[in-house]
Amino acid sequence: MQELEADFGIKLFDRTNRGVIATIYGDALTKHARLILAQVKHAGEELSDLAAGQGGRVEVPLGGPEGIVNLLPKVFQAFFEDEEARTCSQCGTLHPGKGQAPEGWIEL
Repeated sequence: MQELEADFGIKLFDRTNRGVIATIYGDALTKHARLILAQVKHAGEELSDLAAGQGGRVEVPLGGPEGIVNLLPKVFQAFFEDEEARTCSQCGTLHPGKGQAPEGWIEL
């Protein structure tokens, strides 16, 4: 921890004879550390699923609002017909002109 404090140039923890107490910086770092640990756990689960032949990734280019309206319902129908466990996350945005990625796509 002292090495991190030296690298960042801030005090992450107050050390007392009763123990260690996080500063506001230490609280922020702890929050990020928990997120990193959760992501590492998720990555390990995904790798295990892939190794067992139970996972994968499909990218569907949507090409804007027309693709969303015409293609997305078919993609979701096929996706949800399979009873296996799955995850879905939307990448980009469904609102044109408000930070939309150059190519709209959805990750299943």
